[in-house]
Amino acid sequence: MEFELMHRDVHVADVDISEVDGDMFRLREVHSLDHMPVGTLRDGKGDVLNLGRWWARRTIPESRSGLRRLLEKVGLPDARSLLLGSHGLSLSDQYWVRPSGSDILWEEVNFFDNEFSESVGMTLLGKEAAEGFVDLMSPDNTSEGNLVKMWRIVDGVRCLFKGGSVPFRQEPYNEVVATMIMDRLGIDNAGYSLGWIDGDPYSVCPDFVDRDTELVTMAYVMYASRWCGTAYRTCVSACSEMGIDVVPFLDRMIVTDFLLANEDRHLYNLGLIRDAGTLEFIGPAPIYDCGSSLGYNQDVPDMVGTAGTVCKPFVESFEKELDLVTDFGWVDADGMDGALQDVRAFLSECKGIDLERADAMSGIIEARIETLRPRL
Repeated sequence: MEFELMHRDVHVADVDISEVDGDMFRLREVHSLDHMPVGTLRDGKGDVLNLGRWWARRTIPESRSGLRRLLEKVGLPDARSLLLGSHGLSLSDQYWVRPSGSDILWEEVNFFDNEFSESVGMTLLGKEAAEGFVDLMSPDNTSEGNLVKMWRIVDGVRCLFKGGSVPFRQEPYNEVVATMIMDRLGIDNAGYSLGWIDGDPYSVCPDFVDRDTELVTMAYVMYASRWCGTAYRTCVSACSEMGIDVVPFLDRMIVTDFLLANEDRHLYNLGLIRDAGTLEFIGPAPIYDCGSSLGYNQDVPDMVGTAGTVCKPFVESFEKELDLVTDFGWVDADGMDGALQDVRAFLSECKGIDLERADAMSGIIEARIETLRPRL
């Protein structure tokens, strides 16, 4: 079926999308090269393979808990099929699709301005939708990542609720801990709090883009650039081409990930914020998605070994990644100590985290503060 790829109300391209499996398999014509998704051009032209991969990346991954249940309820074969039920709309950017010749406007359907059903999210969480049926007009169709999650509107604010993995469900607590550390060190971050749905813990993060801005993940920023020998140099060069000096941000991200022993920083959970109208890049996105940290999936006796955990995204050693930091002058030693006190107080009062595990989590941070201190 023929669709128009839109960027807000800009007609970007004409594409064919399969109504069976949601595959974007043909790029018929490009109407605005400037508005094509970053990283999807090849040699300055539209490329159906790159665009198809970008479209597929918007979908819920096959590994997401609850996906099979959702697909069975709505009678669809593939996660990509869900995208057409919500025009491919997201709360991370302003791209969407509409049937060719349609007069649907972005203002009428976007999730930044219009309310949406929680039925997709609740179904993914293994719960029954309040409506008694699944309304596919939902931003949850374009939520990436393996952990259970859903978007909710809380006092008018779009917030992402994200759960934890069994057996410990530690990731939501880690997100709050990360926020405490970054707040103490003056690092721009997404600002997580702890929330609950039917007795289960979730990290809660307000959307850090709005109807005028969008997130471009670093993977696509780098796809749009040339390889410079290492991932780090390529990242710095690609951002520079977009007018952004990303080095101070990377310094802060690397230090934060070190203190948390974050195992899953990758090129799809860091990025730049862009003005969706002017297409100008504004700066780095706040640091987000720090849940896979602090021995989150380990038994307590094994958590002390997290200091040797393989890290990402630039090198495979935390110590070598620290060597990439150009300036430690901004790191406040007293702020780190204060953050540790905040974390201990928070974890000591948390239901769902036993005291032995809480002590181990705090101990990891304390040990890493001491390892970092000589570099200051």
